[in-house]
Formats: sequence, structure tokens, C-alpha cells
Amino acid sequence: MVAQIGADLERHGFKCGCVPPVGGVRLQFKDEPNRVHKRNGAAMTSPIVLLTLEETASLLRRSPAALRYMVHKGTAPRSALIAGRRMFSEQAVTDYLAAAFAEAS
Repeated sequence: MVAQIGADLERHGFKCGCVPPVGGVRLQFKDEPNRVHKRNGAAMTSPIVLLTLEETASLLRRSPAALRYMVHKGTAPRSALIAGRRMFSEQAVTDYLAAAFAEAS
């Protein structure tokens, strides 16, 4: 199923890349990787890659319950409720990990 979706996207001029190890699909144009995307007149330089709570917990090597507690305490990466689901941007998780390693050094 995933292979079929990837093939359909490639046919329409998109390139798929998975974020290891858990998923999250990034879409960008094959022929114009730095193309500026526009939505409602606002320029977006790149699409936002969203991760679910389970995917983020896996990246942080925590259980989903532990990540929910971190969100409650305010110690988790920035997140938002989107259509009733807790979502994390890939960039927020990357920044969170970078800050944790910078603080440890």
C-alpha cells in the first residue's frame, strides 16, 4: 500500500522521503527542491513534517504514556492539537534533542 502511494506521488512529480526510523512523509517537488510553496498568500519555504505522539515517543525512546506526562509537565517538545490529535513537528523534536545535548555538554 505504501509503495503504491509512493509510486502515485512520484508519477505526479513529488519525491517521498521517510524520516528514519518511524515514518513521517516529506513531500517536495522533484525538479524544484527549493520551490516556495504558497498557501493563502503566505510563502512556505518547505512543508512541515508532522509526527504522531507514538512516533515521537519512539524517537525519544520513551513510552507514549511517558511522553503524555512530559506534555502535561511542559517538558516535552513543542506540540499542537490538530484535529483532536497531539502532533509534533519534526523540526521541534530535532531542536529539543539538540538543546538537550547542548545543555549536557
